[in-house]
Amino acid sequence: MAARPRGTPTLSNGRTYTLGATGIVNALNAATGAVVWSRNAASETGTKIPDWGLSSSPLWSTTPSSSRSPAISSLTTSPPAPALDRSRSRVSYSSPHLATIDGVAQVLLLSSEGVASFASADGKLLWEHAWKGYPIVQPAVLPDGNVLISVTEQSGTRRLAATRGAGGWTVQGALDVERPEALLQRLRRSQGHAFGFDGSILAA
Repeated sequence: MAARPRGTPTLSNGRTYTLGATGIVNALNAATGAVVWSRNAASETGTKIPDWGLSSSPLWSTTPSSSRSPAISSLTTSPPAPALDRSRSRVSYSSPHLATIDGVAQVLLLSSEGVASFASADGKLLWEHAWKGYPIVQPAVLPDGNVLISVTEQSGTRRLAATRGAGGWTVQGALDVERPEALLQRLRRSQGHAFGFDGSILAA
């Protein structure tokens, strides 16, 4: 297994952040390529490397976070100080996704168990939806705050409605469609349609 990055690098404030297949997180000077800091996220969190290596793109947020998920760690210090709950370790080839749902900034994570949402401010678990799979693509957040997810090449696409009430968050599966089964490329949305490539066709 090659150690090169499998996810898109992240650019922010003159730095380039990369995650390699073996768990090495590098912060580089975007102009010169010089290493600003480097950490081994896999060894520091006790994470087992999955079959195809780690394949996530780092998420940069200006909101300081003290994370309770192994897929979220704070990049607000140099180097970052991870605050992790290893009991929530799950397999995923997807990347953390920053979104605002019902007025709350949160990070969505697709994993082998489904989708989970964490508050971007403190890493607190907000809500979860179980749907077992082996996700690769990103969740897609619609203008109304609903979320489209796809977890395998046979799963199709599911639309979720997450809402906040007096008793906390509730999540409902509002719609399932057979296609697109977004396997290797994220869903794109435009004018009320979701477009995805499911391995053999482009579907909307």
